[in-house]
This record gives sequence, structure tokens and C-alpha cells, in this order.
Amino acid sequence: MATLGDLINAVSRAFGTAIYVRFDSKRIYAINPKTLVEFDDSPVVALREPTNGPAVVAAIGRGAESLAGPDIRRVNPFSHERVVVHEFEIAQALFRYVLRRVLPPRSLLRPHAVIQPLRVLSGGISDVEERALVEAIVAAGARSGSLHLGGELALEQVTLAARSGSTSPAA
Repeated sequence: MATLGDLINAVSRAFGTAIYVRFDSKRIYAINPKTLVEFDDSPVVALREPTNGPAVVAAIGRGAESLAGPDIRRVNPFSHERVVVHEFEIAQALFRYVLRRVLPPRSLLRPHAVIQPLRVLSGGISDVEERALVEAIVAAGARSGSLHLGGELALEQVTLAARSGSTSPAA
């Protein structure tokens, strides 16, 4: 017997959307293939770190790069020389911001996100890094996520990956 969650996932796959996110240490680009709404900015996140409280996101993208102050720390979650993502919570906040920019307001169906790192280290991407990226995008608001390691996908391929729930869309 199908559960309510199974039914919602089936409806999301059939009628939901996909988001294509490509990133490296200098740029994060996302597009919604249905609406063609794009996001293209720097992956830098500025954190305000007060002396008596938790850090909060103060700005993202070019706005973060220009933000300065004694309590401001700028972080790029994709700029480490040995790993694809080294700041999980920051990557999650960045993905959440990107999803909000490319999805319609008050969208009921969460998207499937196809994530493509543009810089792959010589040893490839480990299972742990793949899991971290997918978990970060899902925690940011995607229904599901998959990693694509290949050439740029056509928008039709992104949409097909969302409908099939594929974890490895065809190149």
C-alpha cells in the first residue's frame, strides 16, 4: 500500500520541476528549466559573527564579497584545494538562497536538483563528498538531488532526470 509520502513523491516527479546547479570556487549558476529563471553569482557567503551569539548569514554573492567589518567573515564553501565542499552548513545556506531565487514563490512542489561540480579533483569525487552535496541541497529545500560528473546537460536532460528520480542523469 502506497503511503502519502509515496504519493507526494510520485506527483512531484510527474509535475514537479528540476533545478540545474553548476558550481566551482568562483561561480555558482542555477537554472529552472521550466521558467528559464537563472541565478549566476559568486559562491561567497558573508557571516556576521557577533561576540555573544551564533553566526548569521549577512550577504551572499557579490554583496558578500564587498561586505566588510570586524564581525564579518567571508566563506566560500567550494574553495578548498582537497575537497569539493568543505563547509557543509555554508553550502546548505548558499543552496537554499539559490533555490529561492530560481523557484516560483510559494511553490508547493519541491524540485529535484541536479548538481554539477565544475572542478573535479584529480582523484575524483568521493562517496562522502557526493553524499554531502546531495544532503546539502535536500536540506536546503530540494525534494531530491543527484550529482552529474560530465559535460553540460541540456535542459531536457535535467527535466528527464527529475522525472525519473535518477541519481546519475545521462550525459
